[in-house]
Amino acid sequence: MTLKKMDKYFGKNWQENVSLKDYTTFKVGGLARYFIKVKSEDELLEAIENAQAIDCPVFILGGGSNLLVSDKGFSGLVIQMDIEFIKWEDQKIHVGAGTALNKLVIESVKRGLSGFEWEAVIPGTIGGAICGNAGTPEHNIGHLVEEVRFFDCDKMDFKSYVNDECNFEYRDSIFRHQGDKVITSVVLSQHHGDAEIVLNNLRDLIRKKVATQPRSYPSAGCIFKNPEGQSAGALIDQAGFKGRRIGNAQISEKHANFIVNLGGAKSEEIIALIELIKSCIHREFGLNLTEEIIYLPR
Repeated sequence: MTLKKMDKYFGKNWQENVSLKDYTTFKVGGLARYFIKVKSEDELLEAIENAQAIDCPVFILGGGSNLLVSDKGFSGLVIQMDIEFIKWEDQKIHVGAGTALNKLVIESVKRGLSGFEWEAVIPGTIGGAICGNAGTPEHNIGHLVEEVRFFDCDKMDFKSYVNDECNFEYRDSIFRHQGDKVITSVVLSQHHGDAEIVLNNLRDLIRKKVATQPRSYPSAGCIFKNPEGQSAGALIDQAGFKGRRIGNAQISEKHANFIVNLGGAKSEEIIALIELIKSCIHREFGLNLTEEIIYLPR
C-alpha cells in the first residue's frame, strides 16, 4: 500500500522508502518501507496505532549506533525516537529517550554532577543506552537509573518500571528482549562532585577512547560482548584477525572488537566477518561470542 492510498486514513508525516544507512553509525543497510520521527508520546502513540491498523511491523530507532541493517532494508515502519528534553531536579535528571548521550554528559559535567561522565564518547541516545545498558567495563548506565517510562504496545498504554524491574545486566535489560516496550523517558540519579575531578575524569576517558578505538571510519562500536573475565577484542587479536577484510568491511587494526566500514561496505560483508570471528573463537578458545549489536530485521 502506498502512502498516497493511505492518506485518507492515516500516515501523517510518514515517509516512504527511506535509506536507513543515513540513520546508522555503520552507514550500511537498505530502505525502510515507511519512516517517521516522533517528538512526543502522543506522536508515538499515533504512529503505533496507525501501523497496527494495517498490520505493519514496527522497529524503534534511536541514534542508530548499535545497529546493523540488512542490505534488503526493513519492510515495515521505522519510528525514530526524537523525544528530546533534559529536566534537572537537584541530583535527579528527567531525560527524553531521544536525547543524545554526549549532550547529557556535557550538561552534567557543567553542573558538577558526577556518575555519568563514564558514558562520554558513547554514541547514541538515552533510550538506546538504557535498552543495551551501555557503559564501560567498570560502569554502566543501569546503575544510575531510578525509573524508566515506556509505552506498552500490547496494552497500548504508558507505564513505568523502577530499576529492579528493568532487569539490568551486562549490556542487557528487559527492553532489549521485549520489543513491545518502547522507552520514552528515564529518571537518572547523580551526585555532586568536585567539578575539576569530574572534568578530569571525562578528559582522561576521552583520551583513552581516542587512543584505543577507531574514529576514522564508520562503525557500530564493539561488535561482541566480553566473555566473563576476558576481552573479546583481545581474543580476536590473539586469533590474528586484526585487519582481516571482506569487501569493504574490515576488522579494525586499532581495536579488534570493532568492524569498520571502509566505504561502501555491505551488511552481508559485515555479517560474513562476524560469523568468521565467531567460528574461529569457538574453535580456538571454546568460547561462544555474543553480539552487542542489534540486527534489523531481527
